[in-house]
Amino acid sequence: MFLLQGSKLRKKLLTHLFHHADEQYYVRELAALLVEDAGNMSNELAKLYKEGLLSFKTKGNTKLYSLDKKYPLHNELKKLIHKSAGAEGGLKRLAGAHPGISSAAGG
Repeated sequence: MFLLQGSKLRKKLLTHLFHHADEQYYVRELAALLVEDAGNMSNELAKLYKEGLLSFKTKGNTKLYSLDKKYPLHNELKKLIHKSAGAEGGLKRLAGAHPGISSAAGG
């Protein structure tokens, strides 16, 4: 499944969206929150929309993106993302408790 493969941007984006599942975001808003390029963010959102994971509504000249909870694998993805984010966060907390370790989980 392509959703779980790919760029760091996709992983950051999916993690954020699943942790804020009831929110709607503009492209530039997400780019600022995740400290990413707005053009790359727009491309990634378009891919996820095409896959069916995201929906959007138009407000003026802009699109507000949100998770589409009707996506067939929504609940499974949510579980996977929460597990992986929890494991990464746990590793970072453990690393922070030990002065000799400067980084964990690729961060």
